[in-house]
Amino acid sequence: MINSCKRHRKHGLTCACSPCNPLYFSLRILFSLRKVPAAHWSSRFSSARILWARWTGTELKFLLDAHGRLGPIVLVGPQDISESSYQDEIRKVYDAGFPKPASWYSMFNYYGTSNAFTSLDRSEHGIRRRRTAALYSKSALMQSKHLREVTDCIIYERLLPRLEALLAGCGTGRLDGLDLSYRICADYLSSFLFGYCNSTSFLSFSSNGKAKLNRDDPLELWRFHYENMSCREAFFVQEMPGLYRLLKALRTNLLPRQYSEGTRFLENWMSAMTEKADRT
Repeated sequence: MINSCKRHRKHGLTCACSPCNPLYFSLRILFSLRKVPAAHWSSRFSSARILWARWTGTELKFLLDAHGRLGPIVLVGPQDISESSYQDEIRKVYDAGFPKPASWYSMFNYYGTSNAFTSLDRSEHGIRRRRTAALYSKSALMQSKHLREVTDCIIYERLLPRLEALLAGCGTGRLDGLDLSYRICADYLSSFLFGYCNSTSFLSFSSNGKAKLNRDDPLELWRFHYENMSCREAFFVQEMPGLYRLLKALRTNLLPRQYSEGTRFLENWMSAMTEKADRT
């Protein structure tokens, strides 16, 4: 009987200390982080403070203050740390292959499937990355005849005529540098991917400089839908997925209708660009 009790106690202790036990895993994480300075007194027990900073848009200020006071590594939640040194910490963590938060990356899925950026499995991500890495390496781009031709066309056929028209007094006489950079990048990238004749032609349009959406300008319309996808309510999907799923099951979707409309618009837009390139 005594030996039986000893065996049961030993078995119970073994189970409690087993790495397969969720309690063991949680305690190990908590104790391994106990020496990391906490960004807030509540950070060791709850993620409420960092979640509030993210919801209110003050996360950067909060983290800058915490790192300024406590150093390059700070605890922001019971199982979450923030690191401010790229070479010494961030790069090592990124290259170590730690698991990715599925809920956060899911917001960047399109067509209901994962892509190279949102692949959670390290090996799957590596396979997707290797498929195109050689095409977009620095050496390949510098030696690309196609890229040189695209560059010449964008500069001489689209950018310079627009700047010359501005100098000649056409239009408002003002130039929004950020808006211009959006147009150059979109035309440049789409020309490289789909061919110059199939690219966007955003440089052919000028921003009206007004807050009201100009639906005749394809870039403004594109940005309108893209920014609707980056809505504030996406916070709940990325940071509080459990609450989001619960409320959705109760027929309360925290994401606004504009989010779904924006996703649908961008997916249709990309499909149309791809189909046009396939036909030519």
